[in-house]
Amino acid sequence: PPPHIHTSRCSSAASDVYKRQGYVAGRVQGAYAHAAEAIVAAGAGIEQVDAAMRAYGFALGPFEMADLAGLDIDLARRARFASSAPGISQRLMRIGRVGRRVGHGFYAYAPGARSGAVDPNVTALIAEMQELGGWPKRAFSDDEIRRRCLAAMANEGARLVEEGIAARPSDVDIAMIAGYGFPRYRGGPMTAADLSGILRVKRDIDQFADEDPTFWNASPLFAELLKSGNAFGDLNG
Repeated sequence: PPPHIHTSRCSSAASDVYKRQGYVAGRVQGAYAHAAEAIVAAGAGIEQVDAAMRAYGFALGPFEMADLAGLDIDLARRARFASSAPGISQRLMRIGRVGRRVGHGFYAYAPGARSGAVDPNVTALIAEMQELGGWPKRAFSDDEIRRRCLAAMANEGARLVEEGIAARPSDVDIAMIAGYGFPRYRGGPMTAADLSGILRVKRDIDQFADEDPTFWNASPLFAELLKSGNAFGDLNG
């Protein structure tokens, strides 16, 4: 750097940027993981959710990602949604299924394997939790899975912008592309919401709120944008 610029100050500023990007991406990823687990609690298979999101462009589905990171790390990202969590991850953690590093999490892993296999023990555990909890069970289309996951990410991203933690929606998009493998050609969760139409995404969130009003609580930023006729991309200037 030039002589009048202190290197330590530059390093500190860069560190703050990386920390903020990590916090932004972690919160959005946490919302994504929470939505995915709620879909499984309501009747979809773990492998179906992962396949639906891989078909969208992710290299790994949310449960494959959780196993790779470790369920303990995944749950830490979702702490703000703990009050409405289905509890599947917590149950797996209690019986030692913490992810790929121990050979079993949501999936079972053969020694040295990079991909897991559906484990009937996990399928049975979820079925038991559904029965004991009286959870309604139904089929999900891949399209609905993607709509729910993407709406959860966009809503949390909108909250981050609303709170001033992310300066603009494009910051959320960049953080998710760089940090969690959101498919680059989709533009990020905020761009994806614009392309779907923020009115449609807002209606989805309001509809899902009938199941879980704590989690599916639309950011006021949606209403503000709809009132002004703008989209998330209009806030990037």
